[in-house]
Amino acid sequence: MTVKDFILCSLEAELKLSRTLGERTVAVDMSAFRRPAEARNFRHLPEPEKTVSSPAVAAAAVRPSGMRTKVVFLHHAPLSSQAAEIVCKIAAALKIEPTTVVEGPLPDARVYVVLGSEANRKFFPDERTGPGNYLPRHPNVYVTYSPELFVRLGVDAPEVQSRKREMWKGLKGVMQRHEI
Repeated sequence: MTVKDFILCSLEAELKLSRTLGERTVAVDMSAFRRPAEARNFRHLPEPEKTVSSPAVAAAAVRPSGMRTKVVFLHHAPLSSQAAEIVCKIAAALKIEPTTVVEGPLPDARVYVVLGSEANRKFFPDERTGPGNYLPRHPNVYVTYSPELFVRLGVDAPEVQSRKREMWKGLKGVMQRHEI
């Protein structure tokens, strides 16, 4: 049971109890469900700063002006050789250039693919979502599994195979949604 399901079940039980006791209306503060004003018209991430904190990021993260990367993969740390190979295979299958950023400012891109929850915390500390979802305030940021998870669990494990299928289906949906 997810947290959302738990909350909804608790709310349902509370309403059922209120109906049993004879109440027919419930006062609810709706302010918690409203989006902040700055998030309503959000389309893309803000323009990246042109300064780069380290030379290693400079090569991978900064493009000449006018060139926009289609997809950028975001990871919390440098990828192992096996995980980097997985990302390269994904990029080749999607017919895109494998651009992976592990720190520094984000390069200009149409879509950002966050590889794992640690990368989500690192690059977007104020937002959380699970694999297979877009960030609530960033419609061009998709979160999926980290390839390091596949390496750690074993690439041929049945659990990994199902997650890889889920990841692949989600990435194809991202490409379709953003017409890449």
